[in-house]
Amino acid sequence: MLDRCARCCATRATTRTRSRRCSPTIPPTSARCGTASRRCATFRSLPEAGALAAANKRIQNILRKSGPADGADFALLQLPEERKLHESLTAVTLLANRKYAANDFAGTLTALAAMRSDVDAFFDKVLVNAEDPKLRAARLGLLAKLGQVMNMVADISKLSA
Repeated sequence: MLDRCARCCATRATTRTRSRRCSPTIPPTSARCGTASRRCATFRSLPEAGALAAANKRIQNILRKSGPADGADFALLQLPEERKLHESLTAVTLLANRKYAANDFAGTLTALAAMRSDVDAFFDKVLVNAEDPKLRAARLGLLAKLGQVMNMVADISKLSA
């Protein structure tokens, strides 16, 4: 079964092990891994793929350096860009969860593409590591939530490579 997962995923660099591009939360079943190459191809074909993959990588780096985002109070978000990202993330999360539950992995990734402009605006205008620790925790919590949704299907920072 692991060989099947390795064959159907975007990378073929690893053999006899699950590809690093497979989501760790998706078991390597034929029903889910059988669509891996299609979901990867669909995501790569989107014009937003490169920007979202770069943002995902940036999110992972920020969270790795900052540690866990405990006690995120999204009511503390102040700037319009961070509020807009929170609103769109909430809406996209609902849609992505429905598509994921229906095994529509390409649809899940496509739903994420709708957030590109909000993600770009957030990183252009918002300083994540604010001096106020509560505001910083809220911003890190927002990024953690965004990263979780982005990586629901697979690590998109690797899918666009």
